[in-house]
Amino acid sequence: MSINEQITIPIRYCDLAQLSMLGITIYDMHRPVSESVVASTTIDLFEPTYLLLRQGTFNLHLWPNKPADVTHLGTKTPGVHADNKSLQEVNKLLQKIDRHEKISRFQQGASREPWIDKVSRDAI
Repeated sequence: MSINEQITIPIRYCDLAQLSMLGITIYDMHRPVSESVVASTTIDLFEPTYLLLRQGTFNLHLWPNKPADVTHLGTKTPGVHADNKSLQEVNKLLQKIDRHEKISRFQQGASREPWIDKVSRDAI
């Protein structure tokens, strides 16, 4: 698996509970099992306000040396949390970019030029 690889989960959305979370733990396979956890993060699969499936690109906070904690209330490894305002602003900007790209794909007569190039997007 590479950094830019899309993850496909073989579960139907209608089978998920509204409080479903995705926990991701990163392991170092060259270390002993007891020391192999590098970092982790968790994210709600549904927006807490509207209970819609989350979509788009997210920059998630990684918690070093901790396995993912998927207890819904009070998770110890939240990917998006209220304390990190700068990360929230970056996520909002990335979601606006994703929305604009989706809209421009469906509009007829829209220019074929990308609204923002890959290098600029990666810099954000």
